[in-house]
Amino acid sequence: MPNYKIFQDVADQARVKIYGNQDVALNTDGSGTLAVSVPETIGVTIPEIIGVTIPDAVAVTIPEAVAVTIPEAVAVTIPETVAVTIPETVAVTGTVATIAAITDNIFTVEDVADVDGGPVGQATVLGLDEWTYGVVNVSSPAATAVLQLQISPDASNWIDSGAVVTLSTTNSIGTLVSDTFLKYARVYYHSASAGDTISLNVYFQGQSL
Repeated sequence: MPNYKIFQDVADQARVKIYGNQDVALNTDGSGTLAVSVPETIGVTIPEIIGVTIPDAVAVTIPEAVAVTIPEAVAVTIPETVAVTIPETVAVTGTVATIAAITDNIFTVEDVADVDGGPVGQATVLGLDEWTYGVVNVSSPAATAVLQLQISPDASNWIDSGAVVTLSTTNSIGTLVSDTFLKYARVYYHSASAGDTISLNVYFQGQSL
C-alpha cells in the first residue's frame, strides 16, 4: 500500500505491485515478462510525394568484358552528365547502321538544237562526301549529245573537270565525276552536229555519310 513501510526478512519474497496512470496494475506472464498487446493493424500515413534526389553526375564502371545485345528498337534517355568508364574489351551483338543524308535531283533538257549548248543541273556539292551526275540521252529521233562536267568556287566562274562524255544513241547513259573539288558543279551540254535536236535527263545524286 502507498506510504506504508513493509518488513520482510527474506528479500526474494518481497513483492511490489506497480500501477499505471489508469489505476490498473501492470501485467506479466508466468515467466515475469511484461505482457504487451499489439493490434493486428497499425496505421501508417505516407505522404503523397516522396522526394528522391539524383546527383548530376552518375559514374558507371563496365567490367573488362561485357556482352551487349541491342534489340531492334531501343529508346535511351541520357541525363545531363554521365561518366562512363569503358574497359579494354566490349562485345556488342546487333546491327549498327549509319544513316546517310541523300541528295537526288533530276533536271531535263527538251528538244534543244544548239551546237553551242548551255549549262544544266547546277548543284552545291560542298558538304557532300560522294556525288555523281548521271545523264540519259532521250533524244527522238536519235541525236548525239556532248557533255562536260564543270565546277566553280563562286557559281560565276566555271572550269572544265574530267573527261568529255559523248552519248550517241537514244537511251544511252553516261556519268560525270569531278577530279577536283570546288563548291559548285553543273553539266555543260551541246549537240554534236548542227541541226540535231537533243533531249536529256540529268540526274544529280549524292550522299553525306
